[in-house]
Amino acid sequence: AGYFQQEGSYIKIGTLVHFQIFFSTSGTHSGTSASALKVSGLPFNSTSFTHYGRPPCSVGHTASWNTNFPGWAQVGDAGTSVSLYYKSSASGGTISIPSTSLNDGTNKNEIYLTGSYTTS
Repeated sequence: AGYFQQEGSYIKIGTLVHFQIFFSTSGTHSGTSASALKVSGLPFNSTSFTHYGRPPCSVGHTASWNTNFPGWAQVGDAGTSVSLYYKSSASGGTISIPSTSLNDGTNKNEIYLTGSYTTS
């Protein structure tokens, strides 16, 4: 598994980090795992979000996913990752996207993300 395309940028002002991410995958083999998908590699550790929850991210565009394409994302607590979620049509709840939602092949699983979070 790897990336077909990947880009990212960030700006840090004081303890506030704003980021933009774009990628599409190549040769991803999703298998049968139900592991929740995360995008890792944010430039700084996020602070622990004990009072207000985790900062949401904007999912600007998705294309070429197998099932359950990302509609919502959230910066992880005290880490450098973004968790991906979809809205359940059955319950209306927000559910972590399993790795089985990945599409295999070149230039698949495209996503644009943007968000902000605080760091120490």
